[in-house]
Amino acid sequence: MTIEINNSLRLKDIQKVFSKKFPYLKLEFFARPFADGELSVGKQHVDNNTLIGDIALKKLSETLTFSANETVTDTERKLREQLGLFAHVFRKSGNIYIHTTNTHHWTLQHQEEHAEEGAKYNPQLNIMEADNEDDG
Repeated sequence: MTIEINNSLRLKDIQKVFSKKFPYLKLEFFARPFADGELSVGKQHVDNNTLIGDIALKKLSETLTFSANETVTDTERKLREQLGLFAHVFRKSGNIYIHTTNTHHWTLQHQEEHAEEGAKYNPQLNIMEADNEDDG
């Protein structure tokens, strides 16, 4: 899935495109960088209503593509290197999203399939409920 990125978009626009392709994964953005595989705990979370131009390290007009075959590390690195945005991929587990730090070498597709399998074991879980938690 591809999105045209410019400074007038909001972070939630990137999140929406990402979540449409990977409904059991989500992107969160941070004000500070972190090393590959490092937990983002303690890093300053950036509100998803923030304009990309307000936090990107460079002025943007780029096309960004999310591929099922790229790893979590590749996705996070691409956002950092292409756009100057510090992001972390999270995977749905039950009613919460968890860090993918221990599985950062998995592809996005593998992360998605793992989360979807987990949801099948508990049919009471509703992915829309988890998505609505982030609308604040």
